[in-house]
Amino acid sequence: MLEKPINWRGSAFKDIKDDGIFSASARREASHQLSQVQMGIEPDDWKPFDEVGLGTKEIRINLDDGWFRVMYVTKFPEAIYVLHCFKKSRGGIPPIQ
Repeated sequence: MLEKPINWRGSAFKDIKDDGIFSASARREASHQLSQVQMGIEPDDWKPFDEVGLGTKEIRINLDDGWFRVMYVTKFPEAIYVLHCFKKSRGGIPPIQ
């Protein structure tokens, strides 16, 4: 099976690379989980997030240094669209830029 390419939207790629947002361990785990998605395998911990848009899913990464989220859509045949990457705070989800 061919891996679907990832299409990063908005500031998602910049945010996942930002050490102030994603720790190195969170970035490694996000990369692993997205690799699974590319191969057609569900991430280890995810939930649907239709509030953002029908078919949107959220990878949940819970580590000692924080709770991290990667929101993505796989329903289109041409690519996986990563919409938003962030570190979760008590205040909820930061706005998509």
